[in-house]
Amino acid sequence: MPDDIIDLQTRLAFQEDALQELTLTLSHQQNLIDMMQRKILNLEEQLHSLEPREGLGAIDERPPHY
Repeated sequence: MPDDIIDLQTRLAFQEDALQELTLTLSHQQNLIDMMQRKILNLEEQLHSLEPREGLGAIDERPPHY
């Protein structure tokens, strides 16, 4: 019986350590996701703020020989 209790305590300690490690990993990943979302929003704002460049209309036009 005492060996069973020791075994359960050992398993519990291992699971607590694993849970703490998973929590830290999840927190780190969420921080990375938040950072990437901010960067994407920043890039979208930069893209929308760009003025259309001259000559881009020529890309959509067919060459004269068509």
